[in-house]
Amino acid sequence: MMSAKAINGFIRCLALLRPVYIYTLFLMLLGATAEACPNPPAMIVAGDPGAILERSDAGFYGELIDLKIGDNDEQIATFQVLENFKGPETSIHIVKNRHFSSCSRPLSERESRYYVFASFNESGELAIGRMATFVSKSLADSSGMVLPSRDSE
Repeated sequence: MMSAKAINGFIRCLALLRPVYIYTLFLMLLGATAEACPNPPAMIVAGDPGAILERSDAGFYGELIDLKIGDNDEQIATFQVLENFKGPETSIHIVKNRHFSSCSRPLSERESRYYVFASFNESGELAIGRMATFVSKSLADSSGMVLPSRDSE
């Protein structure tokens, strides 16, 4: 049988390790929520569209005219470009959108209008990144989102 001195030493050792257990639990919980998106992506984009545009290869305002599902549930969205802010000047842009994380979201309504910010992927195709960098026209209007015209660059 253990002596009282050994038992007291064991209890003190556990007491000293309690902060380590709490810290480990905190890290486990933080790791479980690290993928959560802190704010809705559209609100982040609408809040500072100039910064998003600067980091993108293409930025435009367009109408979603076709939406298909490709490999790995990747959306292939075809937009009629109504206004081009940056990137290739063309009347149609085909953009890939893939669900990467909780900050990704799908495009949903054909014939709806979006501000889209995309970059070229390894294959040279326009793609929306890990954060959904598109904003619906209604959200852009209600948030007062403003982008510079291509002529003002």
